Amino acid sequence: MFVSSLWLTIVGLFVVSSLLLHGAQRARIRQLESQFQQHSNAQDCMPQDQLTYLRELAKTKDKVAAIKALRKQYPELSLVQAVQLWQKK
Repeated sequence: MFVSSLWLTIVGLFVVSSLLLHGAQRARIRQLESQFQQHSNAQDCMPQDQLTYLRELAKTKDKVAAIKALRKQYPELSLVQAVQLWQKK
């Protein structure tokens, strides 16, 4: 009887701790999603500035040099994003 109640208590504690951990993970996921959404919204506003800068660079530099300078000015841009901006210019 004592052993079975001990196992039942251990299993109960495990279930409760798992539920608490799951809740904490869900809260962290929601927080990260919110931060990602805010960052994405901020990025959506920037391409016009980036395009303007790239157009100025394109007047004096070739494609590779302009993309390098753009990425130096905006380090958050990936190479793929910079090339896509070059194609939009």
